[in-house]
Amino acid sequence: MQTEARRPMPEWVVPLLVAGVGAPTFGAFWIGGRPQLGAVWAAISVAFGIVIAVGGRSDTILMLRGAEEDERTMLLEYKATTAMGLVLIVALVGLFLAAGIRGENGLVYGVLLLVAEVTHLTALFVLNRKS
Repeated sequence: MQTEARRPMPEWVVPLLVAGVGAPTFGAFWIGGRPQLGAVWAAISVAFGIVIAVGGRSDTILMLRGAEEDERTMLLEYKATTAMGLVLIVALVGLFLAAGIRGENGLVYGVLLLVAEVTHLTALFVLNRKS
């Protein structure tokens, strides 16, 4: 059985999505009464989208765009995503514990940790069944 080769995503999709996050970011901060801060974060998002769009000489930027999908790129993406997940989990645990130490409600951090673990367990279950 022959598998169909995946077509890479068009190179304009990722920069557009990254820059597009600026609009809801600005809207959220505007609703929260801090439109100046929202404008700053929106500008950062748009600037990062522009960097991704025009940074075609960098292999890292090309990987962010999804322009290359060979085995090396997929392995690097896997390792980078794993590192990102580990850093986020450690940060969430630290924030959860810090909230508890300060006597604050750490519910948001606890729920995010719970969602992360449920996602991890579900992925292990599904991937184990497929292999």
